[in-house]
Amino acid sequence: MKIVLTILLAATMGWYMWTKGISVVQSKMAVAFVGRRGANHWGASMTAATGWTKRVLPLKEGAKYRITCEMALTEGALVVEILHNKQVVATFDGKKHTATLPAQKGRYIIGTKFKKASGEYTLTWEKI
Repeated sequence: MKIVLTILLAATMGWYMWTKGISVVQSKMAVAFVGRRGANHWGASMTAATGWTKRVLPLKEGAKYRITCEMALTEGALVVEILHNKQVVATFDGKKHTATLPAQKGRYIIGTKFKKASGEYTLTWEKI
């Protein structure tokens, strides 16, 4: 019984942390990968990283946000996508640096995909 309660509590905490944007789901291989996050930014420095990460973006419904992505890659490829209800609403691949999103009902997710990427990136969001 204690094991079942422990598993149930761990699953509940994991789900709560995911929905609040605290937890990250990831699958990656890298020589070095150091993630950075704050109240209104998310990013990482990496060396020879291949894989993906996903995290919930904490946007308040009804507000409008300016999202900026800054990348400084020395090699490889990196794509940052923002998904809303499993639909891509913004993509940053080194060419596009800013997007404006009206936060609607539903969950926004930051997804990063990298292939042999070295360098760093930062994604920031601000209410406008």
